[in-house]
Amino acid sequence: MTTTNLLPVCRECGFKSHWLGTHLMSEHGLTVEEYLAKHEGAATASKEALEKFSARRKARTLPPKLEDLTIEFAGTDFKVHTNVPLSVCAPPVPFYTPPKYGEQSENVEDVFLHLEGDDAPIYVHGPAGTGKDACFQAWSYKTRTPCLMVQINPDVDVSKFLYSHEIGEKGTYYKEGKLLKALRDGYVTDDGERVPYLIILTDVDRMTEEQGEHLRMIIDSVSGRIATPDGGVEKVLKGTRIVATANSAGNGSTGGRYASSRVVDASIMSRFTFKFEYTTLDWNDEKPILVDRFPILARHGGDSLWEQVEKCSKAIRKAIVSEMGGIDMEFGHRELVAWMKSTAIYAKRDLDKKGKVGSDVLKRGFKTVLRSVEGTTRGDLQRLVNPHLQGGIIDMGDTSHIGDGELVDL
Repeated sequence: MTTTNLLPVCRECGFKSHWLGTHLMSEHGLTVEEYLAKHEGAATASKEALEKFSARRKARTLPPKLEDLTIEFAGTDFKVHTNVPLSVCAPPVPFYTPPKYGEQSENVEDVFLHLEGDDAPIYVHGPAGTGKDACFQAWSYKTRTPCLMVQINPDVDVSKFLYSHEIGEKGTYYKEGKLLKALRDGYVTDDGERVPYLIILTDVDRMTEEQGEHLRMIIDSVSGRIATPDGGVEKVLKGTRIVATANSAGNGSTGGRYASSRVVDASIMSRFTFKFEYTTLDWNDEKPILVDRFPILARHGGDSLWEQVEKCSKAIRKAIVSEMGGIDMEFGHRELVAWMKSTAIYAKRDLDKKGKVGSDVLKRGFKTVLRSVEGTTRGDLQRLVNPHLQGGIIDMGDTSHIGDGELVDL
């Protein structure tokens, strides 16, 4: 490209411009190359235009190569395995984003910082509905990391995830399980790369003693090997991550809220190098999820609706953890979503029948929460939220027989 300090002049018609390329094509049907072949040495751009072109080219950010693609998750950058199909990753978790506020934000940030920094096993415990499994599933989906989720309950034969004793045409033999293959082989992509798995052991504090012995061998696999039934050893693919989730810290149920939780053997717990606790979401994280999930309430409820939900939720959760006569119930994100689902159903009916949402939809929706508890707990819950819900939730009955005159001494 030939430049000049002055405005270049078109040798076809005398037109002047900082850049002649567009003019040559629109007015003369010539590319710059064709024009220069016809008018050798002719200037087509001014130095000022060339400097602007160069500055724009330098400022332009090119996308990274696929093999260098990373994503930030909970404050830590992770490699994205673009060659791993989503079919072998955890399914997407609707509406989940790592929290940004409060204690739970720090908890999740710590977990994924350690997940990236070391492949030692991680144990995460906390109340139901705090996103213990969801965060790892979302991470697997977003980073395209192959994932295998193992549900622990008393009816599951954990040993068969590693080996099963089968009978074939030539006698008995040991068949390799999907967990063993994931630990040893990882996932082999079409281009031959081996990508380590994320193994999620969920509800670990529900396991029996027998399951614990098999689990011990699985957790020990992070040291690099798994013992086989015939006395052999299988090597584990480096980079394999094992995480366990539970409601308790391994000491069994506290307060009776998780009656099926068992005490986890101390030698098994010690094999989890990193242990973390999850708590309920900060309202600043929880409200955007509810707004996205329930657009009918977001459009027709107004700020008043969300203020009532916030005050009720905080009051209930504070009472649950209170040591001074708290409420014996669960009110995590799942319970809050159930309340909003019921409220949205009432709101839709109001819109369909009346064209507007009634002011009492929250109160009507809250019945699904009240019906989840019984006895004195229900009464305590009603009294707790009554000041925070518009119109109150406690039915005071017919008070028309009560006069409004002055009280008199009898």
